[in-house]
Amino acid sequence: MKINFGRNNFRWLAFVGFWLGFMSLTGIPNQEIFAPRTLLAQSVVEGQGKVIAVTPEKQQVVLEHGEIKGFMDAMTMGYKVSSTSMLQGLKAGDAVRFSIDPKKSIIVKINKVEK
Repeated sequence: MKINFGRNNFRWLAFVGFWLGFMSLTGIPNQEIFAPRTLLAQSVVEGQGKVIAVTPEKQQVVLEHGEIKGFMDAMTMGYKVSSTSMLQGLKAGDAVRFSIDPKKSIIVKINKVEK
């Protein structure tokens, strides 16, 4: 049985071989070519910090927080919350843990923690 690799098939195989060789030399893992990075694949990232201010009329809370691994350095910043009801009972000085949707940079969960 004779296999006939036509000219177009040969070009396609050469291209695939070149591409795989190039990717292995650059050190880019194959899954990062076709899939989003881990952070973007996550639905939420977690952080903890201290409430600086609560502004329900803007649907926002200002937090002083530590580093959020792979998402943001430590800073003080205002964040939108997914629901104004999440702000009920929060006041300046409260220690909190929170979850952020990294694609929208919006807090989807926030809870007080005991100091």
